[in-house]
Amino acid sequence: MNNNKFKKPMSLVDQLKHDLSRAIIKGVLRPGQRIKEAELQELFKVSRAPIREALRLLEGEGLIVVDNYKKRNVRQITNQDLADMFPVMACLEGLAAKKAVSTISNAKIKLLIETNKQLKTAGEQMNYGLCAEANFKFHKMIIREAKNKAINTAIRSISKGVIWLWLTNIYFKMHEIVHSSVDEHAKIIEAFQNNDADAAEREVRNHINKISMRTLEFSIYDSGGNYVLDKRFIQLSPLNSNVSGKLLPKQKKLSIL
Repeated sequence: MNNNKFKKPMSLVDQLKHDLSRAIIKGVLRPGQRIKEAELQELFKVSRAPIREALRLLEGEGLIVVDNYKKRNVRQITNQDLADMFPVMACLEGLAAKKAVSTISNAKIKLLIETNKQLKTAGEQMNYGLCAEANFKFHKMIIREAKNKAINTAIRSISKGVIWLWLTNIYFKMHEIVHSSVDEHAKIIEAFQNNDADAAEREVRNHINKISMRTLEFSIYDSGGNYVLDKRFIQLSPLNSNVSGKLLPKQKKLSIL
């Protein structure tokens, strides 16, 4: 019997963590939203102990933060977070791509091509959660192929939590964004196929820098620097408004399961 065919059952804490992280990623729990243990206890029909442990793990991943009043909230996405991270990510991932050219196999290049096709298909189907997953799979493969622990550790510590949250909730909800990313990924793949280390580094840096530029072009932030919404989400409305006379997206009700 092949034991590799069977997955170890998830513990209650792991299951709670998984469900809550998916709720954050899908936008059911929105950036800045208060997390109340009593509500989660009622929703999941479990005691508070595993809920508190799951929330503690999510704090460690940067998806949940604790404010000065000891209240837990879904992490806000700030312009400073993104401004600080993108230039560093561009350098680190560019370096990873340059190193990966000498180690990546033809089989891994084919896997990059297939993953980019998955991204394109998910975009056409407007499945933006899958878009984000395919995008991270693409970039993760390149980072792994660099076979450099220092680069891998640095990237993980910088990008954990906030970039996943932002990319899934905001960035990949625009069809044209998916199309641009697919095209830019294709140029990265071409550099690997040509065994061109300088081109691989250049194309990865260009790709990440373009993501940063698109963010600055379309994002609106409040007076505290927290992301509010994408300009292309704004709808004209005679109702009460919070930004430039336009209606903000309504708060979603908690519905995870």
